[in-house]
Amino acid sequence: MRLTILSFLLAAAPASASLIQPAIAPNGVVNAGSYIAPGFANHGIARGSLFLIFGSNLGPAALVQATSYPLAGSDGLAGTYVHIDANGYTGFALMVYTSAQQVAAILPSNAPEGDATLTLNYNNLTSNPVVIHIVRSAFGMFTFNQGGSGPAIVQNFVSAAQTPVNTLLAPAAPGQTVILWGTGLGPVNGDEGSGPLPGALPYLDALYVGSLPATVSYAGRSGCCVGVDQIAFAVPAGVSGCYVPVAAVSGGILSNLGTIAVSHSGSACDDPLSFRAAGLATLQSSGRLRVGQIGVAYQAPPGMPAGTDSLTGTFVAYTPQTLMTSAPVNPSLGSCYATESLVSPMPAAGAQGAALNAGAAIQSTGPGVSLMAPSVSPGSYFGSASPANLFAGGYSISGSGGSDVSPFQGGFTLAQPGTWTNPSAYGSAFLTTGQPFTFRWTGGDPNGYVNIQISSVNVTLAASIVCNAAASPGSFMVPNYLTALLVQGEGTISVGFAGAPAAFSAPGLDVGIVTALTNSVISVNFQTPPAQ
Repeated sequence: MRLTILSFLLAAAPASASLIQPAIAPNGVVNAGSYIAPGFANHGIARGSLFLIFGSNLGPAALVQATSYPLAGSDGLAGTYVHIDANGYTGFALMVYTSAQQVAAILPSNAPEGDATLTLNYNNLTSNPVVIHIVRSAFGMFTFNQGGSGPAIVQNFVSAAQTPVNTLLAPAAPGQTVILWGTGLGPVNGDEGSGPLPGALPYLDALYVGSLPATVSYAGRSGCCVGVDQIAFAVPAGVSGCYVPVAAVSGGILSNLGTIAVSHSGSACDDPLSFRAAGLATLQSSGRLRVGQIGVAYQAPPGMPAGTDSLTGTFVAYTPQTLMTSAPVNPSLGSCYATESLVSPMPAAGAQGAALNAGAAIQSTGPGVSLMAPSVSPGSYFGSASPANLFAGGYSISGSGGSDVSPFQGGFTLAQPGTWTNPSAYGSAFLTTGQPFTFRWTGGDPNGYVNIQISSVNVTLAASIVCNAAASPGSFMVPNYLTALLVQGEGTISVGFAGAPAAFSAPGLDVGIVTALTNSVISVNFQTPPAQ
């Protein structure tokens, strides 16, 4: 890959600019791979890394990208330069591209660690100052959605001449070497502004695939681009699925989490918790996959009879590209996935991909209960009822049909739930993050799975973890490197018991899936450990 294809890895949103002062947005300076905002425990701009600045009037209306070396510093790119001031150090970031709302630059490898002040100048007008935290290493992996989450930018190594991009249609095999792309592994020696300086770097502490450590054969700068890193590793035996989480720890700091697809068969991935190979074959042959996903859930505190029933549905058409950029991530069995985000007013979430009209409402009926979920936005359905009346047994699902999906009927079984046996371990006044959380239960459908969800939120930040575990072991541990992401504030923990997902069919859909969960949920208060 060359400098000119950074647009594949990084989002840019040009907009009109005028001769008014540049303004850097709050929390507007982030690693170009992870997008992790200031305030999170794993935030930091690594020396030698590619970072992004978001705001307004940062540069010209149309994006201008550096096309040759050396990269501009104090002389700027299309009128934009970025100044760094820290503890007597004064320097300029190396410009990669500039536009009105987004700028990409390289933090010089010789910048000192600690807090620094960053300002941006465009057309001789200077922005508001922003404090950034400079660290030695904080890897951020590039992802398909160009936002730091979901499927990661990974190549499957077949030969030096054959390194296809890892997708659900082109998964890796256990034992195969793959190449993860990102930025932030750490500083290099030499004049990085004059071109790439490939070579191994000593700052990677660990790399996890699913719940397993991976053997790393290379971690360092790529030969393609300044500030862009590669991590080559072997996919561990024993992992498979469409959304196998990947996490790196460098310089003691956890990266964002991405996912890779892994298959033993050498064809499309096959995952009972997301997409089956047969459905993905339809996507490969037709270029489109029309998916209906229905969820039925009972939720109550452990051991309490009162609770809430809910019925949800999403009906979406994906292309191969939108499947990688926007499909919800459900981690493969035996693994956990985590997300971090800013708290801000958000519109009601709609279906991902191209919404499909399945009618005015969907319905589920069973022993003594009838749930109705009206359409709340294109392709999305939601309804709830309290007190809860869902109990183990057989249920039907149906839809009235719409312009894209015809009327349908199907059925599923709500499995006899297991019992979460150690909720009291998480009922203390304050639960400290950064330690392993072990969950224990009895029972559960041996053909199903256990879904564990941990969420935390405060005034500005939110972080959540979701894990899927086999029911038969009766326990599962969420590792400390993931719980360290949880923010200080209020939260919830839920342990849900599910049977195997059931299929349904409808004219206008290629895939129909019903998931039924019985959830035990508790409220908690998280506290972060004292700084050391």
